[in-house]
Amino acid sequence: MTQLHFTISSEDIRSLINESVDNKIARSILTKVFNQLMEKERDEYLENEAYQRDPNRKTYRNGYYDRAYTTKIGSITLRVPRLEMEIFLLNFLKDIKEKNLIKM
Repeated sequence: MTQLHFTISSEDIRSLINESVDNKIARSILTKVFNQLMEKERDEYLENEAYQRDPNRKTYRNGYYDRAYTTKIGSITLRVPRLEMEIFLLNFLKDIKEKNLIKM
């Protein structure tokens, strides 16, 4: 699978939401970007990638739960990562909520 790496700012996300011509495409892009950002944040928190073995591991991945969020371009459903035996609050979701990009 081809992988792309890019940098996107909150202003770019806001522009995508506010000026989107095709909401379906914009929702799809936002969903993919937000899901990847949350996955990366979980990896950084754990200091391990998926399936990486480490005896000093803090906790383990425990799947995902789906959560619907409302944006100006419509509702998007994100796969929010979970951890086993530990509360994990995503700074990413807090940031985009504070910037009024989504409603919970």
